[in-house]
Amino acid sequence: MMKVSFKEKGKPMNTTTLVQQFTPRTTLQEESKHKILTELEQYGEKLYFRESLHGHMTASAIILNPQLDKILMVHHNIYNSYGWTGGHADGETDLYSVAYKEAQEETGVEKLYPVSRSILSAEALPVQEHIKKGKQVTAHEHYNLTFGFICSEKEKIRIKPDENSGVKWIEIDKLSQYCTEANMIPIYEDNIRYIQHLMEEKKKNYKRLPEKLLNWYQKNARDLPWRKNQDPYRVWLSEIMLQQTRVDTVIDYYNRFLQAFPTIDALALADEERVLKLWEGLGYYSRARNLHKTAKIIVAQYEGNFPETHEELLKLPGIGSYTAGAIASISFNLPVAAVDGNVLRVVSRITEDYRCIDEEKVKKEMGNQLAEVYPENQCGDFTQSLMELGATICLPNGAPLCNECPAIEICMANKNDTQIFLPVRKEKTARKTRELTVFVFVSQGKVALQKRTEKGVLEGLWELPNRDGMSEEDAVSLYLEELGTLEYRIEKQKKAHHIFTHIRWDMVCYYVHCTHPFGSYIWAGSEELEKEYSVPTAFKKFLSFKDLHDLNTFEK
Repeated sequence: MMKVSFKEKGKPMNTTTLVQQFTPRTTLQEESKHKILTELEQYGEKLYFRESLHGHMTASAIILNPQLDKILMVHHNIYNSYGWTGGHADGETDLYSVAYKEAQEETGVEKLYPVSRSILSAEALPVQEHIKKGKQVTAHEHYNLTFGFICSEKEKIRIKPDENSGVKWIEIDKLSQYCTEANMIPIYEDNIRYIQHLMEEKKKNYKRLPEKLLNWYQKNARDLPWRKNQDPYRVWLSEIMLQQTRVDTVIDYYNRFLQAFPTIDALALADEERVLKLWEGLGYYSRARNLHKTAKIIVAQYEGNFPETHEELLKLPGIGSYTAGAIASISFNLPVAAVDGNVLRVVSRITEDYRCIDEEKVKKEMGNQLAEVYPENQCGDFTQSLMELGATICLPNGAPLCNECPAIEICMANKNDTQIFLPVRKEKTARKTRELTVFVFVSQGKVALQKRTEKGVLEGLWELPNRDGMSEEDAVSLYLEELGTLEYRIEKQKKAHHIFTHIRWDMVCYYVHCTHPFGSYIWAGSEELEKEYSVPTAFKKFLSFKDLHDLNTFEK
């Protein structure tokens, strides 16, 4: 099960602030807002504990299905009626988290997402004297904040038997048949209507995006080399390079690559080693190999012309939904969304959508909703305006430049001050660590290289000889003798580390002067290392200019 945390990103909003920002829709809400603020001012944190006998803070949840026509309710034994989920603060000042936790505990559902982190309503509700768990509870008030959630009907539900005797999805128009508390029905109905209103506003925000972004993009777009030409070869090349790589890093690589391979025909005819060498330093070398494969396919099967439909583009190696959408919209003016992390972040904030953007279903739904609002004859500009907004304004890690955003008027996260919570991502898997001992064998001014056979991101590239584990010098000497390196001397040692997406390499490197070349290695000089052999950055850390200068010193 994918774990998603809504609480960990940023500090919870202050309860008094939440209530102050709330705009009442009914007389009860107006009176309750005033009373709750007065109580909080007078009693402060005491209200978060049940020991405050005259009244205390509680939180409740209205849970609707995605179709917004059913509500998930529990049968409360105390009131002998179906009602919302909820519970006492019991010392917790983050009442959103209280509502979320109680909703899960009382219904058994694992996955639900908020309509908003702002409160739906505030109620000061009288509680009659009653017996709970065998103890007499005197009459008091609940100062209640209500939050809204969406939950799939496919989620498993269960009864919490110590307090409830039923959990049920109830059709909204049949609510009065199950809720026997007449005073609560208007509260439920008002909150349901407001959730429906908010969800409708989220949809409308998609439609409002083109008019907000297009003029802004035309005036503020960065001057990037791949934007000067909508040729699909150039768009494709830039989008592949930009995956997992910063724009300022890509520019020089892009220009050098085009200079070497100005057309897709030139790329198709290139030697793979030459392609990998030009890619050296960008990492994720499978991207370069797939570029080469795709170029050959397009030349052989499409006469050198890119296929012009999203479906055909997806059949090519290394082209996923995002890249296909970028090519289709920018080069062929088709209404197909290119949905990457930047775009998902923009959409999540503007619509205040708390679904996890790492779920393929969510990505697809957001892409489909964007596709419906693409402006005719401006598809490429709209795609790039979304990318540009995410890259320059709607920045990650809770640091968007909202005051510079052309969509600030429609952004629901900005309105509710919830940018820091969005987008919602799955919890990251802890990065593994691998230890390596690396060797720079030097003989007659040349360095030993070998082709990497191990499966993984660096498969098939040139590497420095290496072995698992961090070896001490005595162990290295024994290893060298096993290799048959009879005449050698260890000149120096250097440590470094390299971080890949899912693993960290901690490395110790030994620089070893060998009297004669040995083994089945390729022995490359400085010029060959510079121009011919593609060595991954993880190993090039040990082949800096200074290191190579030291090697020449060793030889003398």
